[in-house]
Amino acid sequence: GYGLDKLEEKNGTYYTESGENILDLVDKAVEDSGKVPKEFKQQMKNWIHDLVSTMSTKGWNNVPDMTLSILYGKSGLKDMNQLITYQYEADSTNRQWYSVL
Repeated sequence: GYGLDKLEEKNGTYYTESGENILDLVDKAVEDSGKVPKEFKQQMKNWIHDLVSTMSTKGWNNVPDMTLSILYGKSGLKDMNQLITYQYEADSTNRQWYSVL
């Protein structure tokens, strides 16, 4: 795979070191994929094109640094400054999930 943050950005898209447009590579990968049903391939390509365009427009460093205060306990991790609390639970087969309290 390619890391978009490592590619050259211009004109709303990204280019590999060899000059290939990442969107052309995505289109080929979606077309060649057996995991995306034929009737959804164009929709998938459009969705990825929109994501790449948004990332190109907004850039990688558009969010200020964040500070988290995290507490650890028997029930897992908790963000101390968050209003929603998540409770850890496990069932008889030891499957685990978090629920909102």
